[in-house]
Amino acid sequence: MAGLSLPVNLADSVRREFWRISAKTSLGRHCIHDRHTRLMILAIASMSVALAITAVAPLWMLLLAPILLGAPHIVGDIRYLLVRPPIALRRWFVALLLIPLLAQTALRVSVMFDMPRHALAEVSFGVAAVMLGVVAAPGRLWRRLVTGAAVAAIGSAALYWPRESGLALAHLHNFIAVGIWLLFAVRAGGGFKAALASLFFLACCLAIMAGVLDGITASFAGWAAPVWGFEAEGWAMALAPGLPDAMALRVVQTYIFAQAMHYTVWLRLMPQELHETAPPTTFVQDLKSLRSDFGVTGLLLIVVGVLAVPAYAFVDFSGAWPALSLENASMANWGYLTIVLFHGWLELAFLSYFSVSGARPAP
Repeated sequence: MAGLSLPVNLADSVRREFWRISAKTSLGRHCIHDRHTRLMILAIASMSVALAITAVAPLWMLLLAPILLGAPHIVGDIRYLLVRPPIALRRWFVALLLIPLLAQTALRVSVMFDMPRHALAEVSFGVAAVMLGVVAAPGRLWRRLVTGAAVAAIGSAALYWPRESGLALAHLHNFIAVGIWLLFAVRAGGGFKAALASLFFLACCLAIMAGVLDGITASFAGWAAPVWGFEAEGWAMALAPGLPDAMALRVVQTYIFAQAMHYTVWLRLMPQELHETAPPTTFVQDLKSLRSDFGVTGLLLIVVGVLAVPAYAFVDFSGAWPALSLENASMANWGYLTIVLFHGWLELAFLSYFSVSGARPAP
């Protein structure tokens, strides 16, 4: 991966300078050696930045975040739940789990080619994946019965209201990611600090829903469409159908902020939480670890996939020379969000497996 060495080494030099300066303070030295304090500060700082951008330019945040961070966070989702899971998973569970998730993704992709959407079939595959976690996990009978009953009840409601359940999952999966991080922070001994960060996250969401950001967003014209076809009204209808305009926009803004935290969980918090050593890793170490998990070919495919989405969104290849453009950004955003529904169901399947197993090792 010689082609990646220059940007990675450059990024590491910036990171080393940051930690060199930070080490001059007692808090900085504490963060270097105490992973849980470092992750709490990282989480709160990331949320503070995300909240500020969500207040000033929510639609720009909604447009650009999935294009730039969506594909990398999907890699993290798959990596830390299936390839390098925080608890031992039965291999046959992982293999079988891919069947309904791939089938669901195939249905979603077909929508992009003007095929009719099959909401009930999509949800059926998702519920099957979650129920598979109940069936496959080793664990006590009472755990299996309780988890199975909960999954059956919620799954039945999802099958009865398939479109509504898809919308609910779009919102809730951002909170589920925070819950997964909190769960494993507790197991690693950093539950209190992760809980403080999680409470800050919930407080920010409640503040948005209470209208605290309304005046700021209005003064910066935050709901002005960044590109054609990316209007606030459309997103309000998609993410908060039937609600009054002001409340619908707050729901959309909460989704935008929570989505940013979701990306932070899978790109920074979970990797650091599950790392074997307390000090922060370098980008070179991260790259080597990624290559170890996926192999050279897998890493190349990841790099291509991660670059392909922003390239399609931002680069106009129609002329003699490629030029920067936002013409395709809305389409790239829609395509990404259409395809990745599976990862919300993947997180739920993992939680159902964990609920039954109680972190017991897979035989």
